[in-house]
Amino acid sequence: MFYNLVLNNLNSTPKYDKVAFDFETTILATNEGSADPRTSKPTYVSFCTRKGNRYVSESFVWDQSAKELLINLSKLDIKLICFYAQFDLKLAVFNEILPSELSEIKAKISDARTLCWLARPKSGLGHWGLKELAKGWLGVTMTTYDKVTKNHAATAYMKEAKKKAAKFEEQKEKAIQRLEIRKARGKLSAEEFEEAKNNTEMSFTEKINEQKELYAEHFMKKLQDFYKYSQEDSHQTLKLYDIAEADIMKDPSLVNWLKVEEAVQLAALQMSIDGSYVNTELLNNLSDKAEQLASVFISKCLSVAEEEMGKRCKPFDRNAFDVNSSQQLSKLLWDDLAIVPPPGADIAAV
Repeated sequence: MFYNLVLNNLNSTPKYDKVAFDFETTILATNEGSADPRTSKPTYVSFCTRKGNRYVSESFVWDQSAKELLINLSKLDIKLICFYAQFDLKLAVFNEILPSELSEIKAKISDARTLCWLARPKSGLGHWGLKELAKGWLGVTMTTYDKVTKNHAATAYMKEAKKKAAKFEEQKEKAIQRLEIRKARGKLSAEEFEEAKNNTEMSFTEKINEQKELYAEHFMKKLQDFYKYSQEDSHQTLKLYDIAEADIMKDPSLVNWLKVEEAVQLAALQMSIDGSYVNTELLNNLSDKAEQLASVFISKCLSVAEEEMGKRCKPFDRNAFDVNSSQQLSKLLWDDLAIVPPPGADIAAV
């Protein structure tokens, strides 16, 4: 049981508290239109965590048990990781799987794509999709949609269902045109026309939807490779997250930026669910400017400290000094430079 594995990880030493998940949707099943979390429906969901040093992923056809698993996982004190939370979390909310108020979710929501960008912003890889990142960072070539469907027995059934749906659509239009002609010739009253038209649309719509359902059914039932396709997404998402997190933890300044990014990201996600508009370009520009100003300020502070310590003939290595360390900063300000804090001020707070 995947849920029990997650519980064991939380109680193990060392603890592992991460679970990645990924939805496949009706858009992929029918190959019609583009994915939209407001209108897409889940068809598969995959989860991934670790068992020791080994990554373990499972894929489930979307049903009540899969829904309950995701809900139960969201109630645990874990990191619930998506590659792109703006899609998967919103899809879960709009399909009433998770609450629309994200603060009600105990699990901490994390976005692997953001973490990758923060860890290696200059590599250019942060702007790629999951498959490109897996190839660039891990050397893994993931299964593509075309590879899953190519030369597969279900393809013929899918093509036939799509062909029939298009034929029924054409027949419906012609039937309505004939009714309009009869109405124009006075053979049908306005009421009779509307009734006949509604009956015609209902009849053909039922046939068209039946073919669309057959199309999706053959895709979902016949393509066993789809399990692997689904599992890969959550699997590689978690591997990328672990690597990016390890990179970030090596740089104390990035740890602080990660906290800011996660807070802003959660707020932006909640606003998009509530229907508020977020100017992401403006936010990115402000974030870049804040980072530049912080860098200039820190550099000036270190220059002043270096100069003052030099006057006191005390050693100071600005490259080894960590401005994010309250212990080092406190020693520099109050002990080495003997700066007097404002009257009544708490030294720890200052």
